[in-house]
Amino acid sequence: MAHPKTRHTSPPLFSRSVRSLALLALAPILWSCAAGPQAADSQQPNAAQRTAQQGDASDIPQPGFLRRYAQSYRFRLGEPGGITPLPDGKTLLFLRSGPRSFVRDLYALDLTTGQERVLLTAQSVLKGAEEQLTPEEKARRERARQTARGVATYRLTKDASKIL
Repeated sequence: MAHPKTRHTSPPLFSRSVRSLALLALAPILWSCAAGPQAADSQQPNAAQRTAQQGDASDIPQPGFLRRYAQSYRFRLGEPGGITPLPDGKTLLFLRSGPRSFVRDLYALDLTTGQERVLLTAQSVLKGAEEQLTPEEKARRERARQTARGVATYRLTKDASKIL
Protein backbone atom coordinates (compact mmCIF):
# COMPACT_ATOMS: atom_id res chain seq x y z
CA MET A 1 0.00 0.00 0.00
CA ALA A 2 1.29 3.48 -0.88
CA HIS A 3 2.04 6.06 1.69
CA PRO A 4 -0.96 8.44 2.15
CA LYS A 5 1.13 11.57 1.54
CA THR A 6 2.43 10.37 -1.83
CA ARG A 7 -0.83 9.01 -3.12
CA HIS A 8 -2.26 11.13 -5.97
CA THR A 9 -5.92 11.86 -5.68
CA SER A 10 -8.10 13.71 -8.13
CA PRO A 11 -9.92 16.86 -6.98
CA PRO A 12 -13.56 16.57 -6.12
CA LEU A 13 -16.05 16.88 -8.94
CA PHE A 14 -17.42 20.19 -7.60
CA SER A 15 -14.09 22.08 -7.81
CA ARG A 16 -13.45 20.80 -11.36
CA SER A 17 -16.82 22.04 -12.57
CA VAL A 18 -16.33 25.44 -10.89
CA ARG A 19 -12.98 25.84 -12.70
CA SER A 20 -14.58 24.89 -16.00
CA LEU A 21 -17.39 27.40 -15.51
CA ALA A 22 -14.89 30.13 -14.60
CA LEU A 23 -12.89 29.43 -17.75
CA LEU A 24 -16.05 29.50 -19.85
CA ALA A 25 -17.03 32.82 -18.30
CA LEU A 26 -13.57 34.33 -18.85
CA ALA A 27 -13.15 33.01 -22.40
CA PRO A 28 -15.12 35.82 -24.12
CA ILE A 29 -13.25 38.46 -22.11
CA LEU A 30 -9.87 36.94 -22.93
CA TRP A 31 -10.86 36.57 -26.58
CA SER A 32 -11.94 40.21 -26.87
CA CYS A 33 -8.70 41.41 -25.24
CA ALA A 34 -6.60 39.33 -27.60
CA ALA A 35 -8.53 40.30 -30.74
CA GLY A 36 -9.39 43.86 -29.72
CA PRO A 37 -6.32 45.82 -30.94
CA GLN A 38 -6.11 43.83 -34.15
CA ALA A 39 -9.77 44.36 -34.90
CA ALA A 40 -9.48 48.05 -34.05
CA ASP A 41 -6.40 48.45 -36.26
CA SER A 42 -8.13 46.82 -39.20
CA GLN A 43 -11.12 49.14 -38.87
CA GLN A 44 -9.30 52.44 -38.25
CA PRO A 45 -7.20 53.82 -41.11
CA ASN A 46 -3.59 54.79 -40.50
CA ALA A 47 -2.28 58.33 -41.08
CA ALA A 48 -1.49 57.72 -44.76
CA GLN A 49 -4.94 56.26 -45.38
CA ARG A 50 -6.63 59.16 -43.55
CA THR A 51 -4.61 61.64 -45.60
CA ALA A 52 -5.60 59.91 -48.81
CA GLN A 53 -9.25 59.75 -47.73
CA GLN A 54 -9.36 63.39 -46.66
CA GLY A 55 -7.58 64.60 -49.78
CA ASP A 56 -4.92 66.45 -47.74
CA ALA A 57 -1.69 66.10 -49.71
CA SER A 58 0.44 68.33 -47.48
CA ASP A 59 2.30 65.32 -46.04
CA ILE A 60 2.95 63.75 -49.43
CA PRO A 61 6.12 64.96 -51.21
CA GLN A 62 5.28 67.02 -54.26
CA PRO A 63 6.34 65.76 -57.70
CA GLY A 64 9.91 66.73 -58.42
CA PHE A 65 10.86 67.16 -54.75
CA LEU A 66 13.09 64.09 -54.67
CA ARG A 67 14.75 65.14 -57.93
CA ARG A 68 15.49 68.64 -56.57
CA TYR A 69 16.67 67.13 -53.30
CA ALA A 70 19.13 64.87 -55.12
CA GLN A 71 20.29 67.46 -57.66
CA SER A 72 21.05 70.00 -54.96
CA TYR A 73 23.02 67.50 -52.88
CA ARG A 74 20.37 67.46 -50.11
CA PHE A 75 19.87 71.24 -50.54
CA ARG A 76 23.50 71.82 -49.50
CA LEU A 77 24.80 73.19 -52.79
CA GLY A 78 25.05 76.95 -52.57
CA GLU A 79 25.71 76.92 -48.82
CA PRO A 80 28.61 79.16 -47.79
CA GLY A 81 31.63 77.32 -46.44
CA GLY A 82 35.23 78.01 -45.50
CA ILE A 83 34.25 81.28 -43.81
CA THR A 84 37.18 83.47 -42.75
CA PRO A 85 36.89 86.94 -41.18
CA LEU A 86 39.49 89.48 -42.26
CA PRO A 87 41.50 91.26 -39.54
CA ASP A 88 39.70 94.56 -40.26
CA GLY A 89 36.49 93.00 -38.87
CA LYS A 90 34.46 94.43 -41.75
CA THR A 91 34.78 91.64 -44.32
CA LEU A 92 34.18 87.89 -44.46
CA LEU A 93 35.64 85.61 -47.12
CA PHE A 94 33.75 82.44 -48.01
CA LEU A 95 33.38 79.75 -50.64
CA ARG A 96 30.08 79.03 -52.35
CA SER A 97 28.78 77.21 -55.41
CA GLY A 98 25.64 77.73 -57.41
CA PRO A 99 22.42 75.98 -56.32
CA ARG A 100 23.02 73.05 -58.68
CA SER A 101 26.77 73.21 -59.21
CA PHE A 102 29.71 71.63 -57.42
CA VAL A 103 32.09 74.37 -58.67
CA ARG A 104 32.83 76.76 -55.82
CA ASP A 105 34.05 80.36 -56.08
CA LEU A 106 35.57 82.72 -53.53
CA TYR A 107 33.34 85.56 -52.31
CA ALA A 108 33.76 88.55 -50.01
CA LEU A 109 30.93 89.88 -47.85
CA ASP A 110 31.10 93.47 -46.65
CA LEU A 111 29.56 93.35 -43.18
CA THR A 112 28.81 97.08 -43.07
CA THR A 113 26.77 97.20 -46.28
CA GLY A 114 25.74 93.53 -46.64
CA GLN A 115 27.05 93.50 -50.23
CA GLU A 116 28.77 90.39 -51.50
CA ARG A 117 31.08 90.18 -54.47
CA VAL A 118 32.96 87.46 -56.29
CA LEU A 119 36.71 87.67 -55.74
CA LEU A 120 37.88 84.60 -57.61
CA THR A 121 36.25 82.02 -59.87
CA ALA A 122 37.62 78.72 -61.09
CA GLN A 123 36.98 79.83 -64.68
CA SER A 124 39.07 82.98 -64.26
CA VAL A 125 41.98 80.95 -62.89
CA LEU A 126 41.80 78.10 -65.39
CA LYS A 127 40.85 80.29 -68.39
CA GLY A 128 38.79 77.49 -69.93
CA ALA A 129 41.32 74.70 -69.29
CA GLU A 130 40.50 71.53 -67.37
CA GLU A 131 41.33 71.30 -63.70
CA GLN A 132 44.58 69.34 -63.23
CA LEU A 133 44.88 67.69 -59.82
CA THR A 134 47.80 65.63 -58.59
CA PRO A 135 47.03 62.09 -57.41
CA GLU A 136 47.84 63.25 -53.87
CA GLU A 137 45.29 66.08 -54.06
CA LYS A 138 42.67 63.73 -55.48
CA ALA A 139 43.33 61.30 -52.62
CA ARG A 140 43.17 64.11 -50.04
CA ARG A 141 39.82 65.31 -51.39
CA GLU A 142 38.48 61.77 -51.43
CA ARG A 143 39.56 61.16 -47.82
CA ALA A 144 37.92 64.42 -46.80
CA ARG A 145 34.83 63.42 -48.83
CA GLN A 146 35.09 66.73 -50.61
CA THR A 147 32.91 66.74 -53.71
CA ALA A 148 33.37 70.41 -54.51
CA ARG A 149 35.40 71.51 -57.51
CA GLY A 150 36.77 74.90 -58.43
CA VAL A 151 38.19 76.85 -55.50
CA ALA A 152 38.29 74.07 -52.91
CA THR A 153 40.30 75.84 -50.19
CA TYR A 154 42.13 79.10 -49.60
CA ARG A 155 44.39 80.69 -46.98
CA LEU A 156 45.41 84.20 -46.09
CA THR A 157 49.00 85.28 -45.64
CA LYS A 158 50.02 86.25 -42.10
CA ASP A 159 49.46 89.92 -42.79
CA ALA A 160 46.17 89.09 -44.62
CA SER A 161 47.31 91.07 -47.65
CA LYS A 162 47.14 88.08 -50.04
CA ILE A 163 44.95 85.05 -50.60
CA LEU A 164 46.72 81.77 -51.29
